[in-house]
Amino acid sequence: MRVPLLLAVLLGSAGVLGSVRFESIDCPGTGGSCSYTNTKAVDEVVSLFFQAQLGSGETQAAFTCSNGALTYCHRKVSSSDDSSSGDCFFILPAGQRFDCTVTGTFYFIGSHAAPMAAANMLSTVTYVPCSGASCSYTNTQGTDMWVAQSFEAQAAGSNSMSCSYNSIEVCAYSVGSSVGGYSCNYILPAGATVTCRVDQGSFYMLSSAG
Repeated sequence: MRVPLLLAVLLGSAGVLGSVRFESIDCPGTGGSCSYTNTKAVDEVVSLFFQAQLGSGETQAAFTCSNGALTYCHRKVSSSDDSSSGDCFFILPAGQRFDCTVTGTFYFIGSHAAPMAAANMLSTVTYVPCSGASCSYTNTQGTDMWVAQSFEAQAAGSNSMSCSYNSIEVCAYSVGSSVGGYSCNYILPAGATVTCRVDQGSFYMLSSAG
C-alpha cells in the first residue's frame, strides 16, 4: 500500500513513500469485542475501514474503540443507514492499547497499523471542555495536540454539526434521525482555537480529549 504525502510526513518517511507498509491487525475483526496493543517502541497510525450490515431483526448497530475515556473511533447507525461505510484514522502511542465493543453487525473491511518514526505522543490525556452542543477550546499546552472527539445525535429529525479552526473544517457530521453516532480525530496546533457548532438538532458529546 502506497501512502499519501500527508501520511508519509506523519510517518517520517517523506521521499520514500513506497517503503511504508501497513500491516493487518486482528481488532476489530469478524467477532465482537476485542483489544489491540501497540507493542512497538514508537507510535503507530491505525486505520479502520468498515461497513454497517444489520442482520435480521436489527434496527441499529454501534461500535466503539477506546482507551478508557479517550475514544478513537465510534459509529452508530440505524436501519436507514444500513450498508453505509466509513473509516477512522488515529495515532496509538507506543505501549498503549485500544478496546473495541460492537453491538449489532458491522463488517470490518480493513484494520491496519503502521509504525511512525518515533514515540512523540504523550501518554497523558488532556480533557477538552467541550461537552455541550456548541463550544470552543484553545490549545494552551505549548505543543500541538491530537484531539479525539465522539458524539451522538439527540434530536428527532435532522442533526448536523461541524468543528473548525482558522476556517479549516476538521470535523463534520449529519444524520437524518436521532440514531447516529460519529467520531473525529485531528491535530490542533499550539495556540489554535477549535470551535464546534450545531447547525440542526442537538448532540451529546461522549468524549473530547487530546
